[in-house]
Amino acid sequence: MPKNDEKIDLYKKISQWCKEEGIFDKKIKEPAHEFIISVRLPTKLGLQIAKPNDKPFIVISCKTQIAPPHWAQLQKGTNLMKFKEQVLEYVFERPLDLAFDQKNPQYVLVDRIFVDGLTQNSFFNSIREISHTFQKILIILNRICGLKPSEPYQAKKPAFYG
Repeated sequence: MPKNDEKIDLYKKISQWCKEEGIFDKKIKEPAHEFIISVRLPTKLGLQIAKPNDKPFIVISCKTQIAPPHWAQLQKGTNLMKFKEQVLEYVFERPLDLAFDQKNPQYVLVDRIFVDGLTQNSFFNSIREISHTFQKILIILNRICGLKPSEPYQAKKPAFYG
């Protein structure tokens, strides 16, 4: 179990990396976690970085609500089954976990990095993997629903994520 200064150092290290990249949004307090950091990527995608109490890893997650027009299209015929099947097939080839919410039209992408392997490179590679997987899921969703995607976001300056 890490000592108190190790907990503080881990938070400082991760929050500093996020601030340097300009993605730090806020710190969230929650009793089940040593810390939670909310970040917002240049593409406006929101992620959370959490360190659960007494666990040797951090969790990086992206919870995404499926938009009402997409959800309405997914309810037709076998669209929802096709969507889940194609998304699962893609995500299983990635080093990520995926969970579909059974009650709400949303899903969560998750990655874990064990503290002993946490580097700035592994941290940002994880964020990039989640970001790219999120984009691929949107492509799959638009293809199945027959909806045209909105204009792709153009960052004002080159970013690590795009």
